[in-house]
Amino acid sequence: MSAGDAVISPDAQGRVELINPAAETLTGWRADEACGKPHPAQKDRAAEKRRLELACQCGRVALWEWDVATGVVEWSGSVEPGHRTGVFPHTITEWESILHPDDKARVAEALNQHLRDGTPYEIDYRVRCTVGGYATWHDSGVAERNAQGQAVRMTGACVDITGRKKAEVARRRIEESYLSLFENMLNGFAYCRMICEQDQPQDFTYLAVNKAFETLTGLKDVVGRTMSEVVPGIWEQDRELLEAYGRVARTGVPEKFEIYVGSMKMWLDISVYRPEEGDFVMVFDVITERKRVGESHARLATAVEQSAEAIVITDAKGMILYANPAFEKITGYRREEAIGQNPRILKSGKHDAEFYRQMWTVLSRGELWSGRIINKRKDGTLYEEEASISPVRNAAGKIVNYVAVKRDVTQEAAQETQLRESQKLASIGTLASGVAHEINNPINGIMNYAQLITNRMAKDSPLQEFATEIIKETERVALIVRNLLAFARQEKRPHDLADVSDIVTASLSLIRTVMRHDQITLTVDTPTNLPKVKCHKQQIQQVLMNLLTNARDALNEKYPGYDEDKVIHITVRPIEKDGKPWIRMTVEDHGPGIQQAVGDHIFDPFFTTKLGRGGTGLGLSISHGIVKEHNGELHFETEIGRYTRFHLDLLVTEEE
Repeated sequence: MSAGDAVISPDAQGRVELINPAAETLTGWRADEACGKPHPAQKDRAAEKRRLELACQCGRVALWEWDVATGVVEWSGSVEPGHRTGVFPHTITEWESILHPDDKARVAEALNQHLRDGTPYEIDYRVRCTVGGYATWHDSGVAERNAQGQAVRMTGACVDITGRKKAEVARRRIEESYLSLFENMLNGFAYCRMICEQDQPQDFTYLAVNKAFETLTGLKDVVGRTMSEVVPGIWEQDRELLEAYGRVARTGVPEKFEIYVGSMKMWLDISVYRPEEGDFVMVFDVITERKRVGESHARLATAVEQSAEAIVITDAKGMILYANPAFEKITGYRREEAIGQNPRILKSGKHDAEFYRQMWTVLSRGELWSGRIINKRKDGTLYEEEASISPVRNAAGKIVNYVAVKRDVTQEAAQETQLRESQKLASIGTLASGVAHEINNPINGIMNYAQLITNRMAKDSPLQEFATEIIKETERVALIVRNLLAFARQEKRPHDLADVSDIVTASLSLIRTVMRHDQITLTVDTPTNLPKVKCHKQQIQQVLMNLLTNARDALNEKYPGYDEDKVIHITVRPIEKDGKPWIRMTVEDHGPGIQQAVGDHIFDPFFTTKLGRGGTGLGLSISHGIVKEHNGELHFETEIGRYTRFHLDLLVTEEE
């Protein structure tokens, strides 16, 4: 060193101990300022070390040096936030203690082999973090050897690859999942490459297919072959399919469609997308059976929707799931109102609990129930329906639904009842004819003998009165027999001119005894010289008898015994409506009156307030029908607790 050289001498701690004049001139430091201060080179090395540590932390890298002889390990940098300088293991033993138990033997073998023969040391292993859990490190190092070739020091670096390992595991699992999905999915899958000429699709080659592809299509060994090789002539018959594939392969816009492939005789539901230009993937299912069933169901649904019979489907608990338009027409309930409801919304109260219990007993056994039910429409009117209810079972045999097919037979039921009444009257007529023959002969004999007694007896004889009374009573019996015969005949013949007074008289002759027995007073007001009406006498008499019977029942309900107000008034009056002459027959009673809720439905079939007391609910309904057939009107007025008046109006005929 020459005398002109700058000299700065540090001590063991790197502080300036000596600085000569040349160094003062070079650095600008005076000796008294520099001595005891860090050497400038030492500052540079500290800064470099700090930059290295920061770089190691950013890269999650830890540098280590291991003194093989002492076992001491020195670290710099950071691998994982829980392992920073100062908390890393400082001996090889401490380092071994944080290794995952399953990795210890493998790591020890790799390290020892490198120390023995220099085999590269590079390995991944797991270490326990100071914050809990395990991290994965990628570790590598190189040994420094002495002159005898023995390893005396080893230097290396650890990199935290926990995130990368997790990503690799996740990616591997995803790949395995996709592969499993590819192999096990029930839909057919095919990866194909389009073959084009002048940008027009001509064919495609199968690159990969799954098992379901072969199962669904029946096509085998298709990979590496074109579609036209697999199914010769397909594009002549099913060109639309090729064009759809070509469109997706060219544009990259996914498509989903259903198509019938004639060359394969099957319907397919296909989804197509493009993984990369020129290729396409098809995922499909064979829907031939579904299409057949769907078409069958569509035909069935059309038939059900257009059926004239009401069809209702419920679940196993009886809640309505479906109702067809006929149900809406018959019941008055819109489909939206009925769905979710129980069919008991139609319950009329005409059937007791035993009726429904027996019905459900049959259905619960899985058997068909059929019969007639009187139900109630939304507007409160009653109707009779003929129903068949069938249970529906699932594949396990469990009842899951009920299907009811119901037909409105209200008019039929009324006609049947009217027919039975007619047949009953016909039977009465036949019986009455025979009885009348047997009664008329002795009555005539009684009348003749009574007349002989009258003729032979002195005028002032006290027996004259008895003989006259005998003649009067026998004539009354004869009149009753004639009226009974007339009422019972019910011949089907054209309407004839009739005197309303005669109809009233004939009706009273049949019912007067019953009224007397019930202590009911009858008052009759029928003017003479009333105009005649054209009618079926027996039918009008049937209506009048029904009105009188109902009045009798109302009075008996209000007055079980005798009462001076227990009276029925029968009046006949000429009236005028719309400028035309009419005859009005009125039957008035002083019974309890008719409630509005009853009056709103009083002419409905099967509506009765006498349930359990012999009422059928058809008397007024049939009477109303008879009057309508005569172009007449049957109506009523009432005041609760005071009276009820039924008016039977018939148009006066101009014919003589």
